[in-house]
Amino acid sequence: MAREIRFSIGPFLLYGTQAVALASTVIHPLMPLVLMVAGISAVFLFYFPQILLVLLATVALIKGALITQFPLLESVDFSVVLSSLVLLVLLWRLTDPKMRFHIGHYRNIMAAFVGWVLWMIMTSIYAPHLEAAMVKGLRFAFFTSVLFFGPLVFIKTREESRIVLKLFFAGGLLGALYLLGYLAVSVITRQSLLGLTRLTILTSNPIAAGRVLSISAAMAAAMLITNRDKMLQWGLLMVVLLIAVLFTGSRGPMLSFVVATFLVGILSGRKAFRRSVNLGFGLLLVFMVVLILLPRELILRFGVDLPDEIARTNRGIGAFNTVTHRFHLWDMAIALWTKDLQHFLFGAGSASYGMLFPWRDFRYPHNLPLEILAEYGLIGLGMFSIHFLSIVKRVALKLRSGLQNEELLWLTAALTMALATMTSGDLNDNRMLWFFLGGLLATMNVDQRLQGNSNLV
Repeated sequence: MAREIRFSIGPFLLYGTQAVALASTVIHPLMPLVLMVAGISAVFLFYFPQILLVLLATVALIKGALITQFPLLESVDFSVVLSSLVLLVLLWRLTDPKMRFHIGHYRNIMAAFVGWVLWMIMTSIYAPHLEAAMVKGLRFAFFTSVLFFGPLVFIKTREESRIVLKLFFAGGLLGALYLLGYLAVSVITRQSLLGLTRLTILTSNPIAAGRVLSISAAMAAAMLITNRDKMLQWGLLMVVLLIAVLFTGSRGPMLSFVVATFLVGILSGRKAFRRSVNLGFGLLLVFMVVLILLPRELILRFGVDLPDEIARTNRGIGAFNTVTHRFHLWDMAIALWTKDLQHFLFGAGSASYGMLFPWRDFRYPHNLPLEILAEYGLIGLGMFSIHFLSIVKRVALKLRSGLQNEELLWLTAALTMALATMTSGDLNDNRMLWFFLGGLLATMNVDQRLQGNSNLV
């Protein structure tokens, strides 16, 4: 009987696959090839989930690359696809009792994270727009949970941690080379410089591209100020990445790089701090020279005089530019939070901030703590702080015994991303922060994990 079942399944799979391939040609003649490549890639990534995590963390850039080559993929939600694949691998890995034992080490952090996410979703009850609130909360719960818990499961050794870091850094460097190559071709072909004031990687958001580039630059800077090996190479890579950040026109990522590098110098000891200060002065000098020598059109967003935009708000007509409007957004968030006692404690509800701006699509205040206060109240900020500070506590304990290179790089990336959340993006735009926090926790716990596994054998 078993043999008959095996023989019957084979032809079914063969003819079924052919039928799907034939039917897919109705969508596009090349769709069978796309499906085949997607299937092979899914199987490959299932066994190498570290690649999946990096793809999900940088999904904004990945989507831009794929849509540029295959416009028919524009309607595909790559975050859902990648997160679903990661989730499948996570569930499969968690069938191992050793893995479940290891995950228990993070139970307090996981409980704090789950509590914060549940509060996000619960605020949808009194949010002005229930559907928008639920979508925001559920997207954060799904995507961010996968990004946060993924590294805790998939990073078992320092080698695996290095692989994830190298993949992310390589992606940032390739993006920088693409961006600078595009700039060089545009200048050589004498295109208008006004069209080059804000470059990006393919069709991605310039801020998303600037963040990946600035985080990669911060990693290179961390290696430069804490290691004497390959200083020239790290310095060159850092400069290339920073120049690319400059041409994205994203000042928030550039500022987050500067502050994160300074903080890494403080945390890494006296010698590293001196190097970070010297590096800062050197980069400031280079930056000033670049601003003087380059045409004004190319560095317009970094100039002192910024063009204003006339806009109507619920407070009347005002003139804003890309710097002053940030202060206006922050002021509106504080006003919403302090409107009354109910808003002060519980917030206005998830996704409620955007209701303040009928004149333009500003869905968030471009500052993570203020977004939490405005929409989730003091209680929400308290629950978020419990989760965040539980991670900070572990990092502080590890700092006493010193950080290995992998831990330092994860910390540098997390600091850079955390600082970037102060000037741009909302909770869902900033979920890459939890990817770096998860990677940092997993890497710090590698030795304990190996020891725990050996005890179980």
